[in-house]
Amino acid sequence: MRFARSPRRSFVASLGLIGAVTSLAVMFAAVRASAMMISWNNASGGNWGTPGNWNPAQVPGASDDAVITLAGTYTVTLDVAGTLNSLTLGGASGTQSLAITGNTLTLAAASAVNANGVINLSNGTFTGNGVLTVNGTFNWTGGTMSGSGTTEIAPTATLTISSPVRLSMPTTAERSA
Repeated sequence: MRFARSPRRSFVASLGLIGAVTSLAVMFAAVRASAMMISWNNASGGNWGTPGNWNPAQVPGASDDAVITLAGTYTVTLDVAGTLNSLTLGGASGTQSLAITGNTLTLAAASAVNANGVINLSNGTFTGNGVLTVNGTFNWTGGTMSGSGTTEIAPTATLTISSPVRLSMPTTAERSA
């Protein structure tokens, strides 16, 4: 005696399998969507867009916190557009520089340039909605600052502006007390 498979039962089983796969995909996407700290790991410097320069080996994305605090003196060049949750630049020793030379860096949340950190904005765009607190150095020799965020320059920090630059409103730059 043979039993025939019910078309309705196969359809229901297929829906159950599709639902399980969809649930797993949503679960893994939710895990990745939370902010992940991605740290620079190349003491010789290099290009932002090279996954091997980061730990874990991936370029930081929109929900990530990029941390460039590895000891040493080096420059990270923003060779691709970058969109981040936040940025921390400047470690305990050496000088960690970020060169924005023609691409756009977008920050969504509060970020910091620590005492040993240097941002060199020469021909790109620095934008975002968060507050960037500069305790190190911000050299602005060209390019644009835009977005609704605020750049706060601490009393001990250095802000150098030379050449034509553009501050697009409603961005504000402040010298903090």
